[in-house]
Amino acid sequence: MGEMDKDELEMKEESSSCSVCGRVIRKLTAARRNGMCAPCHRNAARPPEERFAEDVYETIEATIKPFTGHKKALEKLQALPRGYSLCYAYHYVQEDILNGGISQLYSNSTWSLILEAENAANIAGQKNIAALLRQIVYYYHKKGRSKHKLSITEE
Repeated sequence: MGEMDKDELEMKEESSSCSVCGRVIRKLTAARRNGMCAPCHRNAARPPEERFAEDVYETIEATIKPFTGHKKALEKLQALPRGYSLCYAYHYVQEDILNGGISQLYSNSTWSLILEAENAANIAGQKNIAALLRQIVYYYHKKGRSKHKLSITEE
């Protein structure tokens, strides 16, 4: 048995596999972290709501690839349960407003998401936010600059 084989054997005896991802880890690490590597252990310690939200957004990202625009992304998300398109729309509308205000939202392609974002706010029970988003849409509609003429009634 060569020197290299002996070292590999010793290392194998001192190592274990992560119980979650299978990564090779030291037995001492496994003992300290309930059989998990450090990244898996950190992930397990996160609140379930945080992990769930991350899973939702990872599913959204995987579904809309390759990204060709927000309208197309919403079409692709229709294959998933409704909550995915609602989360997507609300997230991007909110981010655009926070980034540059309502005029930036209107000028950008995220404007196509505002009606879905309003639905998301309503369904989440955020009536004030839903009303505000509705007022923003009607502001542009009354100015004759609506990009949602087919989706909005005159009432």
